[in-house]
Amino acid sequence: MAEENIKLTKTIYSAQSIDGLVDRSFSEFFKTKDPVNVGRFFSIYEELFYDIPKNGEKSHKSIIKQSQEYINDYFDQRDEDITTLTERIIELEEELAKPDEILEHPFYSNGTLISTDNNGNGNPDNDNVNYMDRGERRPIAGGTTGDVYKALISALGFPNNAEEDTVIKIVPQIVFDGIPRGAVLDIEDLTGQTAAEELEQQTNILASIVVNNWRQELNDIIQPIEDGSISNQILYINQLKNRINSEFTRETLLEQNWWKYYQDSLYGFTEEDRNVGQQLVELTQPKLNRSRQTLAVLARIWAQRANFPNIDFNSILPRTQATLSNDGSKQEATDKGGNTIIINPLTDDEIRKFASGAKGREQFPGVLEGEDYIVSLDNLEYNGEDANRLLNQGIIKVNYEREKVDKRAPNGQAYTEYSTGDVFYYEPEDFWYKTIQMTNANRYPTLNYHYNPTNTDPQFIYGGNRRWTFLNYTYA
Repeated sequence: MAEENIKLTKTIYSAQSIDGLVDRSFSEFFKTKDPVNVGRFFSIYEELFYDIPKNGEKSHKSIIKQSQEYINDYFDQRDEDITTLTERIIELEEELAKPDEILEHPFYSNGTLISTDNNGNGNPDNDNVNYMDRGERRPIAGGTTGDVYKALISALGFPNNAEEDTVIKIVPQIVFDGIPRGAVLDIEDLTGQTAAEELEQQTNILASIVVNNWRQELNDIIQPIEDGSISNQILYINQLKNRINSEFTRETLLEQNWWKYYQDSLYGFTEEDRNVGQQLVELTQPKLNRSRQTLAVLARIWAQRANFPNIDFNSILPRTQATLSNDGSKQEATDKGGNTIIINPLTDDEIRKFASGAKGREQFPGVLEGEDYIVSLDNLEYNGEDANRLLNQGIIKVNYEREKVDKRAPNGQAYTEYSTGDVFYYEPEDFWYKTIQMTNANRYPTLNYHYNPTNTDPQFIYGGNRRWTFLNYTYA
C-alpha cells in the first residue's frame, strides 16, 4: 500500500477568549440566601442610602418621583404653582408683544378721579373715590379726608381747596362696578417707597395675619352664636357677610402683592430690588395660602347659615385631636407615623377653589356673586320682628290670598250670632271653612306691609267678609 500523508489540525482557546464563548457560571443553581421582600428591600436601602446618587436615572430623585406617581391622591402644591406661573408668563408675554399699548378706559382716562352717588344728592361718595390707572379703578386710601387724596389732587394740578364735585366725576353704580378694580392707591405710590422700606412695612403687615387656631381667628362670628349674645338672624348674616368680604379683600390684595414681588424678584432694576422681591415672595406665599384656607372655612360656615342659631362649629372648624397624657394634661394626638391628627381637615380641593377660576365666588351666593342675600325667607316668622324690619327697609314684600266669604250657613239658613243662642250657630272656623266653598271671589295681593299688623295669625278675618291667608315672603 502506498504511503499517504494526513494533516491534522487542532484549535486551542486561551482562558481569556473562552469567556466570550462559553457561560461558565452556575446561574441555574444560584439561590439567594435571603428572600427579597419588603423587609429585605429596606435593609438593603439603608445600607446603600449614602451610595445612591441624588440625581440621575437610578437616584433618590427618581425613587421619590416614582413613589409620588404611584400614590393616587398625591398633590404637590408646586405643580399648582408651576401651572399658575406658566399662565402668568403667557399673559406677560402677550403684554410684552404690545409694548406701546397703553391700557386705558374708553371713557374715563388714566388720572381721572371717579366716584358713585349712592346718596342721590349730586355729590360724590367720599368713601368710594377711585383713581383711574391703566384702565383700572384704584380705591384711594382714607377717602377724600385722607392724606393720599390731598397729595393726589395737588399732583394732578388742582388747588388744595378745590370742591370735590369739580375734581371727581360721578359714575353710575352699574358702570362703576363694571370697571376692573385695582390695588389700593396708598401714600407709597406717590412718595416712591424704597425696596428696603417696603420689606420692613410688609413684614410687619404680614406678621399681623398669622393664625394660630381657627376658633380664635373667627371668634367674631363664632362667639356670638355659642354664648347666645346675638339672637337676630339678619344681624348675624350681615356680620358674617362682612367677615367674608373682608377676608376676600385681604386674599385679593395678598395675591396682587405676590405678583408684584414676583416680578420684582425677576425684573428688579437693581440686585437689591430683586433680592427684596424674593424675600417678599417667600413672606407672602404662606400668608396667601392661609387666607385661602380661611375662606374655605368661611365657606363651610356660610353653607350652614340657614341653621341659625344652631350652627355646629365643632363639625366645621379644623382642629387637632387632643389626648390625655399620664399626668392628666392634654396634648396633641398623633398617628403611628408621628403626624398630628386633624379633625375636619381642609382638603386641597376646598383651598384650590380660591386660587383659580372664579376665585371661589360661587361658594358665597348672595355675598360675592348673585342677588344680595339677607336671610332665608322660607324660615322667616310671620309678622315677626325680622319680617317687619325687612318690610320697612323695602327689602321684601308679603303675599296674601284674599277671599270673599259668603254670609250664609252651610245648610242655606241665615247666619245667627252666637249671643242669640240660636240652634243653627256654627263655630267661626266651621262657618268660614264651609261657606268658602260657595264663592270664587279670590285675589292675591302683594303688599310691602302686613295688612293686619296686630295679628300674628297667618290667617284672619278682616272687614267682616274677607279672609286673609298668608302665602309667603318674597324679595322686593
